Amino acid sequence: MLKNEITFQENQLNKIFPFYFIVSENLTIDSAGISLLKIIPDLISSNFCDYFFIKRPQVELEKFESLLSIVNQLVLIEIKNKNNTILRGQLETLSTNNGLIFIGSLWVENMNSFAENSLTLSDFPLHDPLIDLLNQINANEIATGDLRELLKTVHKQKQELALANQTLVSQRKFYEEILNNIPADIVVFDSNHSYLFINPNAIKNNELRSWMIGKKDEDYAILKQKPYSIYDQRRMTFNDAKQTNS
Repeated sequence: MLKNEITFQENQLNKIFPFYFIVSENLTIDSAGISLLKIIPDLISSNFCDYFFIKRPQVELEKFESLLSIVNQLVLIEIKNKNNTILRGQLETLSTNNGLIFIGSLWVENMNSFAENSLTLSDFPLHDPLIDLLNQINANEIATGDLRELLKTVHKQKQELALANQTLVSQRKFYEEILNNIPADIVVFDSNHSYLFINPNAIKNNELRSWMIGKKDEDYAILKQKPYSIYDQRRMTFNDAKQTNS
């Protein structure tokens, strides 16, 4: 029983394997896929060695037999262009002209490879899983770009906040220096009548003055063992002022 012979027209090869090429026994490129020709427009009729380099497996390409030795193997072919474009596929023998046909596709790692080689997604066959992979890579690159911009924004805001805090600290030191040198008792309370600031004229002892920050009169009374009633009038005055300003 004879096996059926399958043949392809050139336009069919271009649809299914647009990066194919056929090399003859004298290493001349007899035919090439439409997508490959976008990368190497003058490939047809040129010598294989003028445009290609076998990257893997390593083989000394001196004659046609060198290519025959790597038939039925995974082959990486580097195009001799400024981008060092890589083709990934395999070589198979042809019974019609004793030549070899390369069946494979472009090996890309990011979307930049398209622009570098003047290609679009339409230059790849529909069955090529690279399309789905590239879409995923593109989505990841977009997400990474968004994250990078977010990090830049956060870093900028962090710098602005640090500068604002530095300015606030400088202003606070400036005003505290003024208040510390006024020859009068000056204190600053929060809304709960806790001490926020006490100048040296009000409490001369540095350790006690630092301890009182965040404390109330009651804490001072306990520390000094004094009755609360001493501070009742101050509290009433504070509450009256607080209600007046509310």
